[in-house]
Amino acid sequence: MYSMKMRKHLLVACICCLMAVTSGTLLTGFSKSSNTKNKAKETSTNGEAESLRHVYEARPDHIPEDLSADQVRFIQMMNGVNMRVADLANRSVVYIRSDTHISHDSMGNPSEEMANPLEKFHEEFLNRFFGQKQSYRADEDGKESFQKTASNYGSGFFVSEDGLIVTNFHVVKNAQSIQVGNPGWDEEFEAKVLLHDQKTDIALLKIISDEARSFPFLELADSDLVDSGEFVIAAGSPSKLNNSISAGIISSTDRRYLNINELEDFFQTDAAINPGNSGGPLFNLYGKVIGVNSAILSRTGANSGIGFAIKSNVVRSIIHQYAHTGSLSRGFLGVQLQALTPELGQQFNYCNKKGVLISDVVAGSPADKAGLQAGDIIYEVDGHVVDSPEKVRNRVQLYAKGQKVNFVVYRNGKRHSIDVTLGSNEPESKVRTQVEQKLGFSIENITPELRKRFDLAKGDEGVVITDVQPSSSAYQMGLRPGQVLMQVDHQGVATVEEVEDIVDGLNSSKQVLILVRHKQGVRFMTLRLSNASK
Repeated sequence: MYSMKMRKHLLVACICCLMAVTSGTLLTGFSKSSNTKNKAKETSTNGEAESLRHVYEARPDHIPEDLSADQVRFIQMMNGVNMRVADLANRSVVYIRSDTHISHDSMGNPSEEMANPLEKFHEEFLNRFFGQKQSYRADEDGKESFQKTASNYGSGFFVSEDGLIVTNFHVVKNAQSIQVGNPGWDEEFEAKVLLHDQKTDIALLKIISDEARSFPFLELADSDLVDSGEFVIAAGSPSKLNNSISAGIISSTDRRYLNINELEDFFQTDAAINPGNSGGPLFNLYGKVIGVNSAILSRTGANSGIGFAIKSNVVRSIIHQYAHTGSLSRGFLGVQLQALTPELGQQFNYCNKKGVLISDVVAGSPADKAGLQAGDIIYEVDGHVVDSPEKVRNRVQLYAKGQKVNFVVYRNGKRHSIDVTLGSNEPESKVRTQVEQKLGFSIENITPELRKRFDLAKGDEGVVITDVQPSSSAYQMGLRPGQVLMQVDHQGVATVEEVEDIVDGLNSSKQVLILVRHKQGVRFMTLRLSNASK
């Protein structure tokens, strides 16, 4: 039949055909399987795309159908109000950087810290990783003194077109230089402290500029008209994040006993206030300032929903006094007060829950001269009802020495209206003289009282420094109250008048040489005049 060779060829051919058929079947099956999977994947993708269509095809201006027309109008109104206040804040609120130069030895002697060989490494570490600046300098003997610059950041806002700024005192306390800025400006400006009030933590700054400039400013509202629950907006530069605003409500209109300031009359708010917000405004929804953000109650130092703002009427009284007298004084009444209880009210034939009892009147005081008596119950101070001794004190101290204030009191059940011309029991912050403006410190002729106050030696005669402006070159050089001024511009001085005459002729100088006596001895120093380059 077939030869052996032909049989082998036939066997190979059969095997090839079988492989071809099998391969086709497998390929067909694989193709069908792939098509099925692709169709399933396509179906899955189409379904997912359909389920997300509402996201990527949604119209940003689409208004949900379940909102009523009134609800839509309310939302649009609130957005408009918030955006208007944000625009006011962006134009009128500034960030503030105050720099303080801290020397380990203000008299130029090496400090104990500099004896530590690791001190310089430590300070360089702070500079590199935390932005703290420091400098080293050697005197004629090669001894090195050490100085670092600490920067404090806060906020403020304009209250006048010519550049008057309100901020917190603690933002600029002990500052040698102050810079203010706004993201909308091309440059920062230097500012100076016009007046500071440590008791209320308010400071007034002024932009220093060679050119006349006009700044957008904010209006102060009447903080007596604010109620708990009102919507408010806080503005400032928290953590150096400029043009930041946050919203909340007034949680309380009467927060005291916080041990933050000596004179406390705060709003409490849950609007976010963080480090850097200090000195910024607290707005009502009309865009007017009802307070100055000042402090927070927090375990961590960050916002916890409990913030405090100094009321705008406190700020208004400070600005009013500065504008009219260039100084700040506290009204003095001259009474001792105590809270009124129902039992006490009954004894004095008084049934109202409001009011404060006078327990004593200081002889010869403004209250005594006006006719107020122990046992009188103060109901109103200048038209404002009072219900605690602190409210009477805070209200009185909004006024300056010499102002006339009306008191409504009840005596033996009868109502009386009594006008009191307030006095003052503390020294006034006077208008700055040429010496204060140019040299940065205040002086007085040495008197027995000042000699005792500053523990001056019997041989010290002439003029004593009584105050030094924290932002001045004098403070940076180490001048402090109690040091005796001996020479100005190479001329010996024995009276305030002699100093003023010399200083008046220093308009063209950029620096002046002075000689002072302090506890460690006598020292020459040169001071940069505050307005030399302005």
